[in-house]
Amino acid sequence: MSRVIPKRDKKRPQDRNAQRATRQRTKDCLALLELQVSQLQGGADKALSDELRQMRKERDELGTLADDLVTIAEATKSALESSNNEAPQT
Repeated sequence: MSRVIPKRDKKRPQDRNAQRATRQRTKDCLALLELQVSQLQGGADKALSDELRQMRKERDELGTLADDLVTIAEATKSALESSNNEAPQT
């Protein structure tokens, strides 16, 4: 005697399997997205760190150049004052 299985009883395991597969795909997708976010943040942090290092280097170079300009200006001023003092006054 063959027993007839109602459609509903056949469908329940299929539905459970489909739900399980959907949950697994969602979980895998979230894991991939979290990995991508982590990688992007790491790359952004490195880029910002590199840019900050470059800006500090340029700031230091500008400070050195500014000091050099002050030294040149003082030497020029001193030379001009000396030449004015040595010039014959009429």
